[in-house]
Amino acid sequence: MTPTSGTSVCYRGLRDSDPSRFRNVLLNLELSCGDISHFVELQVHHKMILDFNEVSHAHDFYDYFRRELRNTYGKEMENSLNFMLEQRMQLFKEISEVPVLLSVMTMALLHSNQMPSNLFELYDMGLRNMVRSSLNQAQEDEVAATWDMMQKVAVENHLRQKRIFTQHDVDVALSSSPELQKRWLTFVERADVPFVKILSDGDAAEFQFRHLSFQEALVARRLASREGEEPDAPASEEAQQVALRFVRHHGSLASFINTPFFMNMLRIGRGYVGDAFGRYWTLTEPLNDVGLQGLWFLLLGARGVVLVSILRTGKEALSV
Repeated sequence: MTPTSGTSVCYRGLRDSDPSRFRNVLLNLELSCGDISHFVELQVHHKMILDFNEVSHAHDFYDYFRRELRNTYGKEMENSLNFMLEQRMQLFKEISEVPVLLSVMTMALLHSNQMPSNLFELYDMGLRNMVRSSLNQAQEDEVAATWDMMQKVAVENHLRQKRIFTQHDVDVALSSSPELQKRWLTFVERADVPFVKILSDGDAAEFQFRHLSFQEALVARRLASREGEEPDAPASEEAQQVALRFVRHHGSLASFINTPFFMNMLRIGRGYVGDAFGRYWTLTEPLNDVGLQGLWFLLLGARGVVLVSILRTGKEALSV
């Protein structure tokens, strides 16, 4: 269509469509002929989308669910379904752009037909299944211990912004858990540490997570742990202690979220990790662009936060 007058919105909508928007454009028009006017609704479709709709019988599925849900389908449910669809379509878009996410998705669906709805769930499901696979059908308590071990190692590395770490770093991370230290050494002897590459062995052994996002996701998982299974359960003591370590290590919450190294960890954990940072946030330093984005990721998962005080200049603060 030519982008003139009222058709420009229609043109832009179909030209710039993303996976979850602008399947068609609905126009409300007034048609006039002489003294007679009629209001009509006109749907504008992309020919390829319309053809695929017919071939795939997509409307049959729509009619089926519409019929099955007719007694409960209201505005609230519609908004909820639209939000879930939007989340998943955006996740699929990310998977198509980042090759490592495809392998994580494969592992996430290994023992489940439940689709992850966001990056946090994707990594959580995928990495857990990697642990299960490396343990060859081990009991769930072994899986839980290994999962705990890998989170502790990831937290210690990420706290110090490390990509490559040593056996000494692992010993520090697991110093409070001798049984986990033994478990780590067993994996090293087998040369099969879950989602970790062994770069060198011996006294000067060095390791690296196969992808930095694995380390980031494990840290996010630790920060997201809660005291119970209920959605409104408070952040666990362990999660709060980890959050406090990050803040203290960098001097302040503002300094922590201003650091680019932590941006992707907060992005993976958006909607889940904010509560670990407490109820009162005082950001006593100006936030850069990275910090503002990081603050947004934290706020998405901070259901218990009471006050955020943000320093905008050297003299004034904003409270939200």
